[in-house]
Amino acid sequence: MKALLFISVLFSGFTAHAQVVSKMEISEPVQGLCNNKEVYALVSSAGNQQSAVSPMKPEDISSKLNSTLLFIKEHPKHTDKGSVNVLINCEGKVVRVTMEQKTSSPDLDQQIIAFFSGMGDWQPGMYNSNKVDSYKVYTFTIRNGKFLLM
Repeated sequence: MKALLFISVLFSGFTAHAQVVSKMEISEPVQGLCNNKEVYALVSSAGNQQSAVSPMKPEDISSKLNSTLLFIKEHPKHTDKGSVNVLINCEGKVVRVTMEQKTSSPDLDQQIIAFFSGMGDWQPGMYNSNKVDSYKVYTFTIRNGKFLLM
């Protein structure tokens, strides 16, 4: 019984210090990536990783989306939801933006992609003190024509 308890305590110590890192599988090479085989979903709260940092704060992104997207101006009562995937290379450049979950409007999706593509340079993601390619997913809702990032 004591041996079983010791083994349980021993393994719990190993799992407490384990850090999970997730990689994106790239089926076709993406121009601009530093390494197509090493694209990470990073979590800033993990000790050896730091997610890429946008040039804008989340509340500023929502505000800018609300004020600049033509679709939102033309449809002030629109309600929807979706998510956008931003792929950032090891130099902090956005190399691809795709809709992870599309909205009900292809026009709105294209405007969202254009917005995130044109945000400017990011601080690149870090893994084990190295700049790496990474991606960030922004999930959002639109209620009565107003964006809210989740």
